[in-house]
Amino acid sequence: MNSLESPVCAAGRIALLAAFALLSPLLAFSQAKDAATLAAERKARAERIAKIKDFERRLDENKVSYGLWNTGYCRRYAGYEGRGKTRIDEAEYRAMQKRYIDILLERDAFEPDNAAFLGELVSALLYKGDIAEARKKAERILSIPDAKGHELAGGLFRLAECQLAMGETNLCRKTLSDLVERNIVTRRRYHKYDWSHYARCALAAMEGEFEGMDLDRLPAGNTATPYPEPQKAEYPGGFSPLGEISLGLSGLKSDDARVKFLLVKLRRMGIKCTVSQGEAKGGFAFSASVDPSVAEGRRERYILTVGEDCATLRAGDETGLLWGFVTFLQLMDCERKAVRQAKIDDWPDTARRGFLGAYWPHCMEFTLFNKMNSVNVQHPPVYDDFWSPILVYLTEYLARQFRDLGLELYYGICEYTMYPQLPFAWEDSHEKRLEICCRYAAMGANVYFPFDDSRYPLCPPDLEKFGTGISCDARFVSRLYREVKSRYPSFKMVFCPPFYFGPDGRCNYPENRETYLKSVGENLDPEIDVYWTGPRVKGIVKRPHHTKWYSDLVKRKPIIFQNGTGPHNYVGYIADTTDWNAWHYPGFFENEIAGYQKNSHTPQECCQIATLADCLWNVKGYDKDRSARRGVDQLLGDGMYDILRPGVQVLSYFDKYKYGALNDGILGERLADLEEKIAFASNRWEEAVAKNPKVRRYGRYDDAVKWAGQVAGAVRALPGEYVKKVYEKEAEGCAALAAGEVSFDAAKGDILLTPVELEGTRVDVVTAGRQKRLARVLGGEGWRAVCAAKFGCGSANGYEAVAVVSCAAERGVTPKLRLFVNDVAVGECDVPLGAGFSQVRVPIPRKNLRQTNKLSIQAVGSTEDAVPPEVNVNYVVLKPVQPPPAI
Repeated sequence: MNSLESPVCAAGRIALLAAFALLSPLLAFSQAKDAATLAAERKARAERIAKIKDFERRLDENKVSYGLWNTGYCRRYAGYEGRGKTRIDEAEYRAMQKRYIDILLERDAFEPDNAAFLGELVSALLYKGDIAEARKKAERILSIPDAKGHELAGGLFRLAECQLAMGETNLCRKTLSDLVERNIVTRRRYHKYDWSHYARCALAAMEGEFEGMDLDRLPAGNTATPYPEPQKAEYPGGFSPLGEISLGLSGLKSDDARVKFLLVKLRRMGIKCTVSQGEAKGGFAFSASVDPSVAEGRRERYILTVGEDCATLRAGDETGLLWGFVTFLQLMDCERKAVRQAKIDDWPDTARRGFLGAYWPHCMEFTLFNKMNSVNVQHPPVYDDFWSPILVYLTEYLARQFRDLGLELYYGICEYTMYPQLPFAWEDSHEKRLEICCRYAAMGANVYFPFDDSRYPLCPPDLEKFGTGISCDARFVSRLYREVKSRYPSFKMVFCPPFYFGPDGRCNYPENRETYLKSVGENLDPEIDVYWTGPRVKGIVKRPHHTKWYSDLVKRKPIIFQNGTGPHNYVGYIADTTDWNAWHYPGFFENEIAGYQKNSHTPQECCQIATLADCLWNVKGYDKDRSARRGVDQLLGDGMYDILRPGVQVLSYFDKYKYGALNDGILGERLADLEEKIAFASNRWEEAVAKNPKVRRYGRYDDAVKWAGQVAGAVRALPGEYVKKVYEKEAEGCAALAAGEVSFDAAKGDILLTPVELEGTRVDVVTAGRQKRLARVLGGEGWRAVCAAKFGCGSANGYEAVAVVSCAAERGVTPKLRLFVNDVAVGECDVPLGAGFSQVRVPIPRKNLRQTNKLSIQAVGSTEDAVPPEVNVNYVVLKPVQPPPAI
């Protein structure tokens, strides 16, 4: 015991030691238990991971990862893997389906809260047809607390599918409304099913067969002027009130879809209309008749006369009558419930007019109000052979609308032609395509057979049996078409060959382009249309020899599949003008083609599609400025074009920066100018959105503002690293020049400042005399006149700044360079005028220096307020001043 320790303290210490001795076994046991628990948890986690990997391995071995995006099913030829490597017969295919569901059920039992796999299981059960079980699983997804937004949206959509399949339409609508109201972003790249988008489409379709043609309440404008521009039109003046309309029909039934379309529009405008056969009686008498004699050789012709208290519409065919109804609606002043008095004799110049686009709920209404008659939905809702209830409902709905109105609708079948290539060499492949084409034909739709993007290399079965696409493609497409046509006489098909362009565009496929197209002309059924994009893949301008080359080879007039028309790096900003006639020679639209469709992102490109429809309808009467204004205002309301057009013109300045990508051009920009442009364009956009929020649906104007902001941000920073990356080779050359011209030697403490280190104004490769050198350009009209760089101080006696500069100003001007160190002027010098680069020197006293310094170089004109001429600074070398020799 320590001699200084009291007896009481000693006793307490002994008691503590005794207690610790008693607790030590307990602590050791507790620590051992914790270690065992951790080990058990690690083991359980490892087993869980191993189990999940086993599920993934078994799914992969079952070869279900290639098929449907959400069910995991392969198509009918599961295991084919797109290249014909293996062949799975029907029995094995069914066994794979069963194994797939069994694996998913097992994983669901193992991970009941895994919403992603549960969603796949629901789709698999839907595909199988087990609707009741699928519904139970879909309802479970909604109760998983950690389900992600996309998974939750998929659960809601699949639940709605089950409800529709079980005849519970009202519940289905309620579930879809719930999904839409949650505003979940479900669009994914490489993911077919955009749940929120298709929910909106389904809700629009469920509004009613013809109410779906009034979703946008077109025409949104109130100019009371037809669109496209009529061939002949007279407006004697005045409007006729439409308190009540009596519609008398001749040659058309009262329940015809065209009549129902008109009635839906009038009812929404608050105008009562009674329909009868024969003469119109009472109220505003509107007589409409189909009379083939009116056509006089012109399809879709109509003559509409609107007087003070009556109107007469005579059409050569049912489609002409439809366009007459559209024109009548376009002549209306909806606010006053009146119609403009007019006499219109109208018909289209181009036989088939339309676009290729996506499935969207406003497709039918937009098509009608631009008087187009041929639309290609390249990717219909049904995909990968998954004919689920809502997707089938949507596909049938749009097809029925087009069919009943007598217009052409094509559905693409790329997943049965290219993704993957289903071989012509396999008979069951033909049977599968025949089944799909017949399903579409039964709806009243036509089929688009694409071979444009993925025909080569040929899949092994076709390569082995036929050797080339030349030997089989046209013959087998014809066989498919004829078999469908024999069952559905009104069926049509359009074929896109892999050589859909030429003769100018490069061709890298293994077969000869002209030989292939010649085989199309010889072996493709003459009733099948053939696409052509022009002389190149994005061949905008077409000349007579281009058209003759293609038409002679395929032995028919082509349908134009027009790529690349967006004026801003292939995209549009809503209020753009397009001179379609400048790209096509006289007579092209009227005589040289079977039809014209613009390949487009819909609805983003609708404003430009509208101008195309205007041109195709009345080629000689087309005015690009008037057409753009009318097209935008008809979609979005009067005055919208005038709001956006100035902003578009400003944003066009940024076209040289593709989608906001940077290039050398930022080195010559003035930040203030860019910010002024962006602010102006942004204000226009905000004004447009306030006037009609639907403007967000059309074009890429708001994206253009963001892209411009990226450019401004780069100019604002103008990082030396970016300049160095662009001009790395030229910057390295500055060191060699400095060593030779001013004896630059870093070992002696010299500091080299190249245009990479100097920041604040534009960089360029300039020519002075016969030399090209990298330089910071100071001064000049509208440009900044100051650049700067940081440097450390390693000299006890200051530096001499040696700058190599050039200036090509006129004689009589005396430009100067003024140097600042840490924002304090240290001196200036004249810049010699002449043809080459010269040296100028300015001393930097030690008293102005710190440990870290900023050197600023300013170009100054003849006077302080004069605009300085351009002075090019090739490089600056700071040479330490040597101490005076000791006396």
